[in-house]
Amino acid sequence: MTIQGSELPTKKLRVAMLVSGDKFGGAERMVLTLCSAAQDKFDASLFQTLPGSLTRAAERAQFPVRTELQGKSLLESGRLLARVLREENFDLIHTHGYRGAAIAALAILFGKRLPVVRTMHGAPEPMSPGKMGLNETIGKLCGIYSLAKRVFVSRELIQKMGAPRRSRVIYNGVNTDITKGPRPREYGTRVNLVAVGRLEPVKGLETLIEAVSHEALIGRVHLHLVGEGPDVKALKALVQAKGLGSVVSFHGFKLNPLDYIAHANFLMLPSLHEGVPYVLLEALALKVPVIASNVGGIPEVVRNGQEALLVEPRSASDLVRVLRRAMPDAPTMAKMAQAGHQRVLAEFSGTVMASRYSELYRALAKRSS
Repeated sequence: MTIQGSELPTKKLRVAMLVSGDKFGGAERMVLTLCSAAQDKFDASLFQTLPGSLTRAAERAQFPVRTELQGKSLLESGRLLARVLREENFDLIHTHGYRGAAIAALAILFGKRLPVVRTMHGAPEPMSPGKMGLNETIGKLCGIYSLAKRVFVSRELIQKMGAPRRSRVIYNGVNTDITKGPRPREYGTRVNLVAVGRLEPVKGLETLIEAVSHEALIGRVHLHLVGEGPDVKALKALVQAKGLGSVVSFHGFKLNPLDYIAHANFLMLPSLHEGVPYVLLEALALKVPVIASNVGGIPEVVRNGQEALLVEPRSASDLVRVLRRAMPDAPTMAKMAQAGHQRVLAEFSGTVMASRYSELYRALAKRSS
């Protein structure tokens, strides 16, 4: 019977969200933001497949993490997830990373075939040739078996990975309700530059250190590196060799680095490649001027001279040139930061991202019903 003037409420889909979580990088940030922003659109359960720092970050975001897949083999995880999906009536699986893709495919093999969304956050990270080949092969085979709908975080990544042109792009989104906390006590009176992320070669931090050693910047800037990673010893040795102990500071991993971004004069992102980095979106949301490499998905988010200043990767001289031009021009930098803020609100918020994924989920669920 149809009730005049009313509609039956639309059922909220149940989504099993699988992410490794052993490190807190872009994929983990994206998943937490998506789960938090979408609570009025779909019900997400976040499964962390490996032990790591995601649990602490999720506690801060007040979003529960399920850990029953941790400490189990891929085969055991697949069997367990199949049972959970069946008993709790999930409608869809969303995976992040090759391990999640493998577990999802196994769960479908052992249980009911459900729609699968697989977000591709970046190109495969550098690792040993054997392991890299195994990871890519497992990821591809599992994606094919589960008929996963691949979603890329940038158009550039589609081209880089040789995906079909009609592949779906859904940009990362950020919480736009970020507020400034206390100013880090390490920040002094010089121009504070901050780089936030894993300390690894792809981040281009050697070039950034080379830039701040330039005679035109010595005594004027202080570089703050927030994060840890495999390059930390080499970067500290470089700083020591150049006599930059009072110019460059290492702050290690911070679960919530937003205060370092919020109170910086510039966010520095000299990467050799990026997808759509969360630190970029966070800086724009906080109205912090950005100097970034013109690589990966970065120019899809910001336009040079309008929302940020873009430089060539691996070019210390370009970084020096742009910094010397930008530091004395506070009004222009403030205008640029405001433009970046407006762009994030319109295109790169968590709410926008959640709406786009919700539309995709519903289309896939309808098609499979």
